Amino acid sequence: FVSFVGFWGAIRENTFLLKSYAWILLFILFFKMWGAIFIAISSYRERTHSSNVSEFKNMFDHYGVVSGDTVLVDAVQTTFHCCGYDRPHSIEFGNATYPWSCCGFQNQICAKPTFTEGCAERIPEVMSPILFTITILYYTAVAIQVTMKVYLIDTALGVYKSRRSFNEINL
Repeated sequence: FVSFVGFWGAIRENTFLLKSYAWILLFILFFKMWGAIFIAISSYRERTHSSNVSEFKNMFDHYGVVSGDTVLVDAVQTTFHCCGYDRPHSIEFGNATYPWSCCGFQNQICAKPTFTEGCAERIPEVMSPILFTITILYYTAVAIQVTMKVYLIDTALGVYKSRRSFNEINL
């Protein structure tokens, strides 16, 4: 329906239909934008507790056993300054020592971890502002795109009106 309004307005050179098309596009943009923001906020916590969480926890459970998981866990812990899945004791070695990535030292295990917060809590805390910024940038780009469409339609209407009035004067 919306495309038809724009198409018919362009074919018939009807300014009312073209402006209606532009306003409908703006309404749809804002409806989608606020809907997406609402869905993102309401489902964020639900998504963090999905199957990805269990896979993430399995990486910590396989620390020291599977070399790929060990490298990933060390990278996560050093990047996000956290230790263990939910607390440092969840990754503690049998002799009451912790991996080097919990201690902040390269290739040295320690008896007391430097990072005391678990990664399951720390990662959403760090990533939430970044994801929010990316979402805002995306919808700003969409808003600019729709605004440019409205501007181009308005410019085309102005050119058409000036040509029409010029043709009427010269005839």
